[in-house]
Amino acid sequence: PIIRAHHEFFDGKGYPQGAKDLAIPLYARIVGLVDVFDAVVSRRCYKDACTLNTALAILQEDSGKHFDPDVVRAFMETLPDILESYPALKAA
Repeated sequence: PIIRAHHEFFDGKGYPQGAKDLAIPLYARIVGLVDVFDAVVSRRCYKDACTLNTALAILQEDSGKHFDPDVVRAFMETLPDILESYPALKAA
């Protein structure tokens, strides 16, 4: 259920089922946010990494649309712990 639903959007515009709100399993809502965060802050062969501030702005901007606002809030509240354990951001 987590893998199947982690591309669903909180507003129902995601895929594969167009699930929305609490119909998306909590762990899928968490993984969806973390997946986007990791993609944005990580360098890929086709793009440079974005700054931490850009990544956080994306999460805030898409809160209530792509992401569950409660998950965004929890992510922001635990950001110091996340940054401490996230090697890609230690140099950011």
